[in-house]
Amino acid sequence: MTNELNIEEQLVIVEFIEEYLRKGQFELIFPRSETVDRYKKYFKAPRSCNFLLWKWLKLGANERLNMLKDFGLRKHCSESMRQDIKSI
Repeated sequence: MTNELNIEEQLVIVEFIEEYLRKGQFELIFPRSETVDRYKKYFKAPRSCNFLLWKWLKLGANERLNMLKDFGLRKHCSESMRQDIKSI
């Protein structure tokens, strides 16, 4: 994965983050950085958005946030939100 994502790719990831932050008391099982390799084999054919998200999840936590520069997550998220995003 390159260090630069276009705005559409960033949007895919931001939408995933928004969904993740709305999960409430539910525990996310997939996709997570530690479960992608275990469960992706059950997809008949991974879509490009899924592949992008899976690759992003495999990056380090700080690297993930840095790739979403157009959304200003470093500046506009609370510390607890940043920690939630890093823990995905």
